[in-house]
Amino acid sequence: MTKLQVSTFIPAGIEEVYTFVTAYDSEGVSDQTLFTEKHGDILKSEANILTTKDSQDGYDLTWRCAFEFPIRRSMEAIDSNWANRTDSFTTTNAGTQWTIIFETKRGGLAGGVQALFFYLFTRKRVYQSSIAPVIHHFSGTSYP
Repeated sequence: MTKLQVSTFIPAGIEEVYTFVTAYDSEGVSDQTLFTEKHGDILKSEANILTTKDSQDGYDLTWRCAFEFPIRRSMEAIDSNWANRTDSFTTTNAGTQWTIIFETKRGGLAGGVQALFFYLFTRKRVYQSSIAPVIHHFSGTSYP
């Protein structure tokens, strides 16, 4: 299995960043509508572990999401070959360091090809669709 990583600095506190990115706070799901947009419909809930079904881009994906407010969110792709994802949040002097790690479910040559495509193409899309809006929200800077 290959681990692929993207990391960025967000100029805001860790709890604010975590809640904005995940729609989950110290009390649980902070906004049901926003949570559903980010993760899909909740199928099962056990304390801080939620199983969701996300239907986007013609795919139905089931995720097991574990929330450790405010330091980590782990998303395990269930019954699919999609990569698992872990978002980690750490406090820095002036804000929050947010790291996303995708752990592919493929090894060997297939995992190497997936990593190559990630660094050539997908990483930019992850930045534009996931990271740039968060930076914009907290810093007011524009993004394409």
